Amino acid sequence: MEAAINFLRRDSRYRDRVEHIGILPPKGPIYGELKKDISRNIKNYLLKKDIELYKHQCDAIEYLRAGKSIAITTPTASGKTLAFNIPIFERLEQDKSATALYLYPTKALANDQLKVIIVIPPTNCKNLA
Repeated sequence: MEAAINFLRRDSRYRDRVEHIGILPPKGPIYGELKKDISRNIKNYLLKKDIELYKHQCDAIEYLRAGKSIAITTPTASGKTLAFNIPIFERLEQDKSATALYLYPTKALANDQLKVIIVIPPTNCKNLA
């Protein structure tokens, strides 16, 4: 990290364009709790993967369960996929006629997300493709 910061400070292309460089201290995770527990199938998956839900994931799940629209804007690998997939899988488990439509801006992102979905398919989903 130090080498990258020094590069930005020295390189004439960036030197005058960088307003501030700072290093933030690491923060521990902030875990959350759901008002209503998740299904046994989803809970087993999370336990198997040693995943504990973060607060922002729980907040997103609660909003989606309440039928509200949300926008999730967090850094890469922060758990956005679980935040929106858990309520979808819950609905698919509860309502055998339910469907979900996934729209992604790029094919690469869609393929990455599909890999996650295939790992935890809902019990009533016959065709993910």
